[in-house]
Amino acid sequence: MLLKTVSKIFGLLGYICLSSACVADEVSDMCIKNLPNRLGLEKNAPETMRFVGDETDIIDYESQKGGQGWGYARKYRNGSCEVIVYVYNREKESISNDDVSAELAYFDGFTPEGQFQKDVGDDVFSGIAGIKAVDETVGKQVHMVSITAKHGQFIKYRTSCRLMSDLKEEANFRLADMFTTQVIKGTYGLLSDCLSEK
Repeated sequence: MLLKTVSKIFGLLGYICLSSACVADEVSDMCIKNLPNRLGLEKNAPETMRFVGDETDIIDYESQKGGQGWGYARKYRNGSCEVIVYVYNREKESISNDDVSAELAYFDGFTPEGQFQKDVGDDVFSGIAGIKAVDETVGKQVHMVSITAKHGQFIKYRTSCRLMSDLKEEANFRLADMFTTQVIKGTYGLLSDCLSEK
């Protein structure tokens, strides 16, 4: 009797792992891990602008307590900014434009000073931006979140850049946007292609 019960439990676990959400999570993990460690630069750009990250910068939220549906992330850094790339589904079978808008509305990392739309090929990212002091030691930073839905996953870019005090706020936002675009160019196509294979 005990053996039959154990067999049923393992059979159920096998079924759960074959569900579309579980398969999507495994693909998301693989896609994040397959991103390059060094992202390309525009011609004649200084090396300090290059975004780099390695395997230690990969975050597995799925295996953390209460992390189911929160997916995986990878950090990239250059001399003045950090951009984190997230892939997750919140355990949703499908994701609508309303879901993308809701993700931005739920975000509480900073108070948005503006919203924007960014076209990337045929896809549109919705975004918010603001300025916030992280703590007394770090000081003010420009923050930006850009998010879209692709192949049943949210793809989100979370940017934090040092506030350049000798530049106006608008110039700081443009700089953060330029760096976000650089990371999107280096990762989004790869993620989209990889996620389409699930």
